[in-house]
Amino acid sequence: MATISFGGIFVFLGNGDGTFQTAKGPFLSGEDLWPEVNDFDNDGVLDVAATQTFQRTLSILIGKGDGTFQRATNYAAGDIPQSPASSDFNGDGKIDLAVSNTFESTVGVYLGNGDGTFQNPLTLTTSNPLYSAAADFNRDGHPDLVLGGDGLKVFLGVGDGTFQPPQTINSGYGPLSLSDVDGDGLLDVMVSDDFATLTVLRSKSDGTFRPGVSFPTGAQFVGHNLLTDLNGDGRPEAIAEDIADSVAVLRNTRQPRF
Repeated sequence: MATISFGGIFVFLGNGDGTFQTAKGPFLSGEDLWPEVNDFDNDGVLDVAATQTFQRTLSILIGKGDGTFQRATNYAAGDIPQSPASSDFNGDGKIDLAVSNTFESTVGVYLGNGDGTFQNPLTLTTSNPLYSAAADFNRDGHPDLVLGGDGLKVFLGVGDGTFQPPQTINSGYGPLSLSDVDGDGLLDVMVSDDFATLTVLRSKSDGTFRPGVSFPTGAQFVGHNLLTDLNGDGRPEAIAEDIADSVAVLRNTRQPRF
């Protein structure tokens, strides 16, 4: 299944051969949607959470199991909510959500009830959060948060839905991707900026990162990015979207170099 959000939430069901069926949807309409896919009600079927930036809402679409969804349930979010990230932040076996409220300089952490509903958000304060991702960077069994916007901020999770004060890394501002770039078993962070570069920060096992290494993409502007193994050699390649409607691919020829 592929889910996209250009003008709405659409679902393309896969045929199993690399092709897809005609799109179903939209199940949620709008030009300002930021989706996140996970199983929020623990029924084994994928659901969708999407922030609606200009409506200041977090919408939850519970999957029916046939590629369609129930009617959206909406929660109030902050000012310009974007880029939800999901994980079990409090260790109760239920999926939670973190939502970046850019203009408020806050992150709302919505603890899940396990049935597709969520509690009122806990609030983290940080400057200009925009992009977010969740992973266990310090290998303590608790999910952490990394936020892009005004540099990178890394919030280490305590395990009860709260987080330690952030460490700030002055690198990049834009979309984030996570993958093990150098094959050491630790998730690294790739961040893009508007100077046609991608910066890779290699993780240490304590939740900190080595100094960033930047790679030119040859693009005019780096938008969304992705780390994925395109050629099956076990090393993730870096893919960068260009504002000029093109895509740059940086092959990972020698870890951690591209």
